[in-house]
Amino acid sequence: MAIFDEKVSEYKKPLIKPHQETTSSISKFVEEKLGKVSPAEKKSIYDLIGKKLKNKISPKNIIVVLQQSEAIAKRKNIPFLEVLQKVIRQVEQNLAQKNDIKNWQKLISVQTRNNLNKGATRSKIQVQESKIQAQESKIQAQESKIQAQESKIQAQESKIKFQNSSKEIKKSLKVFEQTKEAYQKLNPSLKEHRPEEVQQKLKALSPVVRAKLKKNNIAPAEYANFLLSREKIRWDTQKPENEAFLKSLKNMERSLGIEEQTQWGYPLSYEPKAKVFDQNPDLAEFAKNDQAFSRLENVEVFPKGDERDQKLIEKFGDPGLKELAGKVASLDAKQKQGEALSIQEKEMITAYQQQLEALKTQMQSRLTNYLKASITQAPVVALMRYLGQESLGGRQLSDLLSHQDKPFATLVQETTLTGKAEPILQLKGMIEGKPLTFYYNLADPTASLECDDNLHYDPFSHQLSLWVQGKGNRTKLNLQMPTTKELSQRLEEALTPEKVKDIIDQASDLQDYQEKIWLLASDQLEDSFSTDETIHSRLARHTEKNLAIQELQAQLVPPEIMHQLMKDGLINQHRPTQNVFRLLDRTSEESTDAELQSFRIAIKKLDSFLKSPNLSQKIMEIQDPILRNVLTKLSDANLKKSDFQVRSTAMLDFFNLFTRQNLTDNSVNPEAPDYKMNLSDFSRFIGFLDRSDQMITDPKHLEHFSPVFREKYQLQESAQQGGLSHLEDEIAAVYEEKPSYAYA
Repeated sequence: MAIFDEKVSEYKKPLIKPHQETTSSISKFVEEKLGKVSPAEKKSIYDLIGKKLKNKISPKNIIVVLQQSEAIAKRKNIPFLEVLQKVIRQVEQNLAQKNDIKNWQKLISVQTRNNLNKGATRSKIQVQESKIQAQESKIQAQESKIQAQESKIQAQESKIKFQNSSKEIKKSLKVFEQTKEAYQKLNPSLKEHRPEEVQQKLKALSPVVRAKLKKNNIAPAEYANFLLSREKIRWDTQKPENEAFLKSLKNMERSLGIEEQTQWGYPLSYEPKAKVFDQNPDLAEFAKNDQAFSRLENVEVFPKGDERDQKLIEKFGDPGLKELAGKVASLDAKQKQGEALSIQEKEMITAYQQQLEALKTQMQSRLTNYLKASITQAPVVALMRYLGQESLGGRQLSDLLSHQDKPFATLVQETTLTGKAEPILQLKGMIEGKPLTFYYNLADPTASLECDDNLHYDPFSHQLSLWVQGKGNRTKLNLQMPTTKELSQRLEEALTPEKVKDIIDQASDLQDYQEKIWLLASDQLEDSFSTDETIHSRLARHTEKNLAIQELQAQLVPPEIMHQLMKDGLINQHRPTQNVFRLLDRTSEESTDAELQSFRIAIKKLDSFLKSPNLSQKIMEIQDPILRNVLTKLSDANLKKSDFQVRSTAMLDFFNLFTRQNLTDNSVNPEAPDYKMNLSDFSRFIGFLDRSDQMITDPKHLEHFSPVFREKYQLQESAQQGGLSHLEDEIAAVYEEKPSYAYA
């Protein structure tokens, strides 16, 4: 990744023999290799290993984690403990993803088997779903009992929440202080801002941002200075102090929940932005007309009552209404004394009532429209926050996603299996020129979030298909998201007349009232979406999968071959070719986002090589015969763009190196558990494009490949396991763009 841009070659060699890699070796490593660290740091290291890694990965792999962390710390002059913490977080994330993949595969397998046994027709799927719903209703009955018990616990939890909120404030202040420290280390020129610049930035701060800064005792002017410095730095992240400040500021904004938008303008705040609706007319139309919002129209926020009316006028009325209210008060006293009112006095009372109702209507309308807009924008915000995982170069997927000033959120009415036409939100974007779309059903609480599936396998028909823009298949992500109706209900329940009364009592003026209302709505919407890290990792994984497949498609499937694969049906009729694409599908479905990132890097490298000037000469210079052979065939296939046989042979020879299976064998079983590529072998193999003078068959190189790969090179047969390979790649991915194939 960006902060560590050097090759990892010098520390990739195993430092400890397999037979030495025991639990005692861990202590030995810490004592010998890390002898200079303080006793407190040693304790922290042992605590980290004991809490985070013990019983999760083998002692052998713990040694790998320590070795690589030590090497990175030395090369980059970064405290070992800091590196170790980040590496362990990545290892934990990858373990969680692998567990999620296993569970997901089991779920898919069960669903597929059940559906196949029932004929696998849509009507029969509906029958299945009705049965599932019946089971769910039973579960709901049980859950209602549990909820009754939980309600007793909620009183206790409310106390805990209060304590936690104070803890969160303390945590936020700590993050703020870290940002201040990073800010002070910047070059003075980056901290020099004109007063008018600061004022302009302050004026641009949204009410929610202001409210959250106030809640955490952070001066808006300080935050404004941070923002101006960030703009001055722009892309100049080469200096460590600049990068440290940018990361610290991002961390602070995340901690406070005040991130406004991504790099390319996607919203990250639950406060609705006029720009978002101007750019996405479908959202504006939905917020204006959808029936799910009708319940918000009937919320009685301002019930009648003299006391409430007086407070409304006092705090929010204009000078004319306030003056009129004073006169009407004297008329009320006159009436109570039994005196008759003149026509003019009666007209004054009528005018007062009309202006008061107009004020209420105005505030009610503003509130209702704000809530509608907030709810409409909320799914977009939630999806963008879920895409906050790091990708290549250490940048978040959400910041890589661009929309080129086009509408990025559209609404399409789709007929679902229930036979109803339901609104589907399509969140669109591009990453490195590759399109990506998520599909969010706004009406069905049982519907799953979906995304594009660029290489899709249908378990019912056993057919494969490659994605074509506008005609692609989708993957169900097994994530149920709150509907518009559910979000409306949540805000309706939160904004009771009593709650609004409290806000009116506490508000100093109309702006303060609006900020308090908006902050409440924002918090309620934020709490409506799960913070489960599984959601983040699953979206990241499927995003990386689609990007990797598109990279491969661009490299290996020119339009002429795409036509033969899809229009002529050869992707399913030609068994060896089907085996290749089934292999790619299985591999991409069952890999972590770190593995897929490494895969993407290798694909890019291969693509760059095959587009090199004087390609034939470069291929001839490669000493390794097998690498030279596969490159020659891929090159020939690119020259003979419409020759399906040449393309098929080249792909078979290439991908056959990285799997236990023989892809040319028609009896191969794509459902076998081991029917997938070894991505580490793939990355290492591609790494030799930069080392044309070296032989993969050299024992010092070959030992880093899996036994299967070695067998296919027909050099040796080994029982040794290559179990560390993926772990090493995943660790390297924490810090570098380059995967772990870069051995010396």
